[in-house]
Amino acid sequence: MIQRRRKNSKVYDLSIKVEDRIVPMRLFTEYRKGWRIALADKAIHLRIPYRRNLGPSGDPLVWARKWLVKKYRQQPHLFERYNSRLPESGQIYKTVFGDFTLEINPDPRKTPKGTIQKDRIIILYPITWTEEDKLSHLSGVISRTFAKAFRVKFKREVERLNRLHYDFQYHDIRLRHTHSTWGSCTPTGNLNFSTRLFLAPLPVMQYVIIHELAHLGQPNHSRRFWRLVERAMPTYKDKVKWLKESGVVLGF
Repeated sequence: MIQRRRKNSKVYDLSIKVEDRIVPMRLFTEYRKGWRIALADKAIHLRIPYRRNLGPSGDPLVWARKWLVKKYRQQPHLFERYNSRLPESGQIYKTVFGDFTLEINPDPRKTPKGTIQKDRIIILYPITWTEEDKLSHLSGVISRTFAKAFRVKFKREVERLNRLHYDFQYHDIRLRHTHSTWGSCTPTGNLNFSTRLFLAPLPVMQYVIIHELAHLGQPNHSRRFWRLVERAMPTYKDKVKWLKESGVVLGF
């Protein structure tokens, strides 16, 4: 079902100070009775009623800052996702398929291009790109370059784990530059995976593969589903914990 935005809904982009950090925030005013806050991928999401008399008393921004400071002191690594940094030449990507040194160079070309040569990943970008263009697009180019280079090896690992534990049927395996999910399984049997998994430890990557393969047998998160996961990987809870605590800093 498609949910349409209500007439009184509005979105505002702002920032908020959390200890020594300035963090991006998106403020949503919408038809609701309470305040809600979440650490989304690119900004803090704060949702409040579009009319002040519909919600709790007090200032929602003050409430949000107190909540964020507490969260930051408990789990500062969760805020690393808001450190927008340009990829730089000389940067080393440690992947499950080897270590690669990044080389970035401007070029007269109109579109970016990425290649891998031995232990180097070489990115050419249009010389007309601004710093904002590079910040917006370079990580995606790097992601696609790794996806193209690792696609065959990754698919072989999916096939190996499936044969070893399940022998389910699936249609296609797709690699995407996503931050909101590590993987997904569609009703038609397509398996989608985030390229950020290349930067995770091998057992963690294998857990996500097993998780999505298990959805081919149980398209939910029921007890039966988790039994399927546990049968293939008895220590899966350690991998879930690693993703929650350390996965947020993985990126290109």
